[in-house]
Amino acid sequence: MASKQLSNNFSPEGIHCKADFWEHTLKAGPWVMEIIRHGYKVPFISEPDQDVLPNNASVRDNMEVTEGLIMELLQQGVLKMVSTKPHCVSPLGLVTRVINGEEKHRLIFDGSRLINQYVDPPTVKLAFLQKALLKIHRNE
Repeated sequence: MASKQLSNNFSPEGIHCKADFWEHTLKAGPWVMEIIRHGYKVPFISEPDQDVLPNNASVRDNMEVTEGLIMELLQQGVLKMVSTKPHCVSPLGLVTRVINGEEKHRLIFDGSRLINQYVDPPTVKLAFLQKALLKIHRNE
């Protein structure tokens, strides 16, 4: 796997994103529609240090599963190969769960050690959650 380089930009091509469905049926807002149409760009506040961190043990101990998941994501257009080594490479992790007796695997991007300190955290307002909590508290 060492020769395969992956992009850090999320691209919506090939996954379950049909813009009309998201916009008209789900009534997605402008921010979501921007991601659906153009992909997700990490909101860096400054350039991260140049570094390559090793993958988590969960990936290293399950390379066959990991390679299979990466190949699926490449085929779906969620990931893409790049020809040059990226400026920084964050580790991957692998989560394994048993659902109905079958092992299910999911890759995770671990930005906690390298990337997160350079990202402007989004502000999230949970106005409806506050209203729901008040109603629960009042038994409404």
